[in-house]
Amino acid sequence: MCIRDSHMAPLLANSTGLVLDDQDEALVRQAADYTCRMRYQGNDLDEQRALSRFAAGLLPAEIVAGMEGRARGSSQRRLAIYSAHDNTIMALLAHFGFRDWPIPQFGGYVSFELHRRRSDGELIVRMMYNFAPEINPPATFNQYVMIPPDQEIVDWNSAPLGEMGWDVFKQRVMQDRKSFTSPEEWTHEGQLEGRAAALAEIEAKKQQLSEVEAELDRLLELQQQKDVLEAELEALSQAVAK
Repeated sequence: MCIRDSHMAPLLANSTGLVLDDQDEALVRQAADYTCRMRYQGNDLDEQRALSRFAAGLLPAEIVAGMEGRARGSSQRRLAIYSAHDNTIMALLAHFGFRDWPIPQFGGYVSFELHRRRSDGELIVRMMYNFAPEINPPATFNQYVMIPPDQEIVDWNSAPLGEMGWDVFKQRVMQDRKSFTSPEEWTHEGQLEGRAAALAEIEAKKQQLSEVEAELDRLLELQQQKDVLEAELEALSQAVAK
């Protein structure tokens, strides 16, 4: 549907003339949006923090490092553009503490602007998410959002608006969100997560085995009771026959 809307390509064009009606499209979008958000939001806030942190990877640190060079005057770079998939954008938004954001459409982007305020010389950061440039022309769209403090997670529609001081931005991205700072850290924690998951699965299997063994013991007792009843029934039957 996104391809059709953005590139004017027919939807499910086929020789039988089968097409999706408006109701079909609405259901497909609903299921797709739910799946996209579930991937990085999980079933609860703790899952969102864990899933999105690993999914965002080193991108948060890369963003901060690139801006810090300019803030310190050690870099003359004025613009950095990262080409990414919609999954990259969703992981970043979830990691930064936002929930139920609009799903990125073609050309959707997250931007970070570093400014020096003229009134007091303070460095400030403006973050913006434009999920659909076709709807929100970039030349005029300027809705800046602030990353929630600590590890707070907020609904996108309730996200605080405005700009952040440079030090506040760094604190919230790197310390508050516990963003990875190196490939080694990312890999190491991923391995720890994998080991923890494996240990949890082992414990779950042990519990299942224990339950199965208990059920087998109960079935064995029933079999023994069955054997006794059958023997008693046979003895009674023979006595009556005599």
